[in-house]
Amino acid sequence: MDNLKFYGDEPYKLIMLCGDLDESGILGQYVQDISPRIGVVKVFKKNTSEEAMLSEVAEVIHDYCSGLVTIVGQDKGAEIAYLCARQNPRIINSVVMLESKQMSSKDFDPIEGVKLCSVEKEHFVEKIHALMASE
Repeated sequence: MDNLKFYGDEPYKLIMLCGDLDESGILGQYVQDISPRIGVVKVFKKNTSEEAMLSEVAEVIHDYCSGLVTIVGQDKGAEIAYLCARQNPRIINSVVMLESKQMSSKDFDPIEGVKLCSVEKEHFVEKIHALMASE
């Protein structure tokens, strides 16, 4: 897959769903702060359907991650992360949604066994480290 970037070392435990290959995006700004302690896979959105993106994320988890994973997204990426967790609750531990005007975790129904949380970008790195430490 040509739309993946890997940071840090295996095992990869964190998946970031990104809108494009622009590293200056909100998620791109924080990956360097996270990856020294947590293996990260960034999945960049292609011009594909929601169903194709869900399938691709599930494939990434199967092929590159071990154990339970956390998925991070913003806007449409948050929706994809949530839907992926609904389809795969046994392999996804947490869904982190970067706060946006469009949505927050309060907009989604709970998923048994999956933590859903919203975080403001200023607290993103601390939230990720806290979530990963509690696993």
